Amino acid sequence: MNYFERNLYFLNQGHHKFDVPKEHSWIKRYFKTKLQSTFLKYFYVTRTVKNFVEHTGYYTTIPNLSKLYNKFYYLMDMYADAKKNMDLGLVTKITSKKVRMPKRFL
Repeated sequence: MNYFERNLYFLNQGHHKFDVPKEHSWIKRYFKTKLQSTFLKYFYVTRTVKNFVEHTGYYTTIPNLSKLYNKFYYLMDMYADAKKNMDLGLVTKITSKKVRMPKRFL
């Protein structure tokens, strides 16, 4: 799917049917509010935050979207590194939301 097809899918009520992939369901624990969970769904469908405000109707600022974007990639990178290095203790901490987030993501 290209960029425009992903945006059209999201706009065509795709975000209501869509849920985070099963192997990444742990990440929903870090995105609790309605805005954050909508961001997560939107980002998984479109892979961009470019038109988030226009497509979802949620008003937020660019710095806030940037924080959510960076938080997502911080967690995914940490999880990928832990799996790659076979650090099962860290994988368990990440998936059970026991990892402390740096202040820049709060």
